[in-house]
Amino acid sequence: MCNGNQMLCGDACADLATDANHCGACGHSCLGAACNAGQCAATALYTGHQAVLVRVDEQRVFFSSHIDILSMPLTGGATTKVNKEEGVLAFGARNMEIAGNNVFWTTPDSPNFGYISKVSKSGFGQVHIVEPAVNHGQPHKLALGDLDPSGNATAVYWCANGNGQLPKTAIVKTTWNPSGTGTSTKLADASALYLRGITLHQTDVYVLSAQPSQIVRVPQAGGAATVFTPGTWSGIDLLSDAENLYVLDVGPGANGKYADGKVWKIPFADGVPVALVTGVANPSAFATDGERIYYTSAWNESGQLADGAVFAVPIAGGPAVTIADKQPAPRGIAVDGTHVYWANYGVGPNQVDGGVLKAPK
Repeated sequence: MCNGNQMLCGDACADLATDANHCGACGHSCLGAACNAGQCAATALYTGHQAVLVRVDEQRVFFSSHIDILSMPLTGGATTKVNKEEGVLAFGARNMEIAGNNVFWTTPDSPNFGYISKVSKSGFGQVHIVEPAVNHGQPHKLALGDLDPSGNATAVYWCANGNGQLPKTAIVKTTWNPSGTGTSTKLADASALYLRGITLHQTDVYVLSAQPSQIVRVPQAGGAATVFTPGTWSGIDLLSDAENLYVLDVGPGANGKYADGKVWKIPFADGVPVALVTGVANPSAFATDGERIYYTSAWNESGQLADGAVFAVPIAGGPAVTIADKQPAPRGIAVDGTHVYWANYGVGPNQVDGGVLKAPK
């Protein structure tokens, strides 16, 4: 018999609120971090304002902070500027992905309107593979494809959104020559859609439209766009694994708040959406490790309070668990084999409490 708040974990009793080897659940290790109230303590890797995007590889964390793309070891430490070429900023970077030796990001907003940039992880050889003059619209989200034997992407598939200057909306593929000069090909017109996310599966491109609410499928080789599944969401991003698509849905808004965000699972087998979690306040980004979906809730009661959170929900179904709470506007999120990483934009004057953190999964 275990006493008080303890629970039998294997052949020993453990307090799930404080035991770092059984934190929140039997067998959930904090990997050296402390356990408090059933949550493993987060580790601050970087402190700096307006951190938004984050990705990881086997050795380093890549993230955006204000006008730059930076990287650092997975354990934290000194940062390296990735967009190190003089005069080249990453202001307003909307999406970032990594593959092989390279980092790619979109900067659809002023002053660097309409670029997709590519650079080695060391920060050398930066090129704009998509320039503002491309006649397909404003680059938004991107997916990397056509990997070579070394794992380097040789093509970028991306959503083009129109605006007052470039009233084009399309699904586009860009390749480039050794000098970095890109060639963009419109795979399909999407002038009737508001595109918010893109992912690749087998030989197709899947694109999320928020208005009208649907997922569109286009062959990677180009061809007619078809509706894979209609939805009821206000989607802001799209993920996939071998079995499913996933939609991050902000839900209906009122007075600038979104109180009923959702994560949807849509199996490739039948295309029928299933809500994995509902009631998410102001969802911002999500990631998956194939077993769970990890997502950020940027804020709850006020965008000026550090009341955001990071959660995880099983893909197979079940309740969501809190990875970290009381976070100052968490935005981007990434995951590897052991940890969850997220970028806090920060709240209050100059967002001085922003940064990048990690916690055990």
